[in-house]
Amino acid sequence: MHSTAIVGNLSVAIRECSYPGVPAVNIGSRQQGRERGLCGGDVLVALTHRDWYGFPAQASACTRCGLVFLNPRMTAKAYGRFYDGVCRPLVSAFHGRLIDARTIQAEQREYAADRTAFVRPFIDGAGPRTMQDIGGSTGVVAAHFAQTFGLAGTLIDPAPLQVEQARTFGLETIAGWSKSTTSATVDSTSC
Repeated sequence: MHSTAIVGNLSVAIRECSYPGVPAVNIGSRQQGRERGLCGGDVLVALTHRDWYGFPAQASACTRCGLVFLNPRMTAKAYGRFYDGVCRPLVSAFHGRLIDARTIQAEQREYAADRTAFVRPFIDGAGPRTMQDIGGSTGVVAAHFAQTFGLAGTLIDPAPLQVEQARTFGLETIAGWSKSTTSATVDSTSC
């Protein structure tokens, strides 16, 4: 395609035609509710059609705010199925070793120790009592933060097997997206 832009009012401009990497300008409100950046911008540019492991997944970027997201976006249920049934085997094959909800924990413990040391100056003396970890995987990081800083921890993740593992650390767990929860205000959030 040798175009400067795609102009119209079709979903094809937002989804399928984003592959040429040119802006899609939709006129009118017919595409209201479709994929957008955080800012509400609807000019998206496809960055890739495969993730770093070779899995077919289109990532788009909003040209206005820079948000990068899967396009089309998966539902929480679809993401959970992907993470539990496709992602771990794909990552395991890529690295040539088993990486699952249990074997990943050693790496997550190292990461948790590094992140705890990094945020300690900001948390010590600040007095937080609660924390949530969005997309917290198996809960290793959230549990480490909760224990180190004496916090009540909540983990939010759409992958059921990850959430099940996180429960073993005594965390409150929510299977789903952060936007689908009605939890009370928390003092600190990690992602």
